[in-house]
Amino acid sequence: VTRRPPPARAPLRAARPAAAPGSPRAAPEDAAYSQYELDVIDAELDRRSAEVETAPEGKIISRIEIVRLDVLDESDPVPDFFNVFHVTTRERVIRRELLFAEGQPFSAARADETARNLRRARQLSLVVIVPFVDEHDPSRVRVLVVTKDVWSLRLNSNFQIANGNLNYLLLNPSEENAFGTHASVGGLFILRPSTYSTGLLLSHARVAGSRLAGSASARLTFSRETGE
Repeated sequence: VTRRPPPARAPLRAARPAAAPGSPRAAPEDAAYSQYELDVIDAELDRRSAEVETAPEGKIISRIEIVRLDVLDESDPVPDFFNVFHVTTRERVIRRELLFAEGQPFSAARADETARNLRRARQLSLVVIVPFVDEHDPSRVRVLVVTKDVWSLRLNSNFQIANGNLNYLLLNPSEENAFGTHASVGGLFILRPSTYSTGLLLSHARVAGSRLAGSASARLTFSRETGE
């Protein structure tokens, strides 16, 4: 599946007219969003009949809502059916990256840093964090965190041909988001003139939820002539 390049980012105030007070489509004027991000924000706020909190700084966070979008939607040329072959990132994986929590004062700086941290994950193509009005207690604020995965099934390959002969072939089919945990699991096949190898590759940027990255591999090599 080929990902379309993300649309150019544009200042929110230039992307659409200012919303009337109380409109569920109001949004932070100092943020910059692509048109697709604007559409996602509008859809999620409309679903909640909510409006963006324009002065959230210091207000206590009453609730954090995580929304994980499917990889493929109506904006993609590929049928949505193919989403069954992809596991969406687990909510706990998103939550462990949050630098804020329910019951804490909202900080725009922490929200921005959280968004930057999440965007560093190669498994995510979209990250949006928006504070919105708590209709039950206007002195508090709710926070919406929206993420969207990339297509995580990969077939990495490399080969070398000399004098019409295949001297080297590498095939590495992999799942870059195994079980929605951001772990990478892949098979490995290497063909050389006299040998071939098969094996497995495992890697994780956050082993057991820690800040430690780890990887492991195992490979068996056989003679092409004898098979041993």
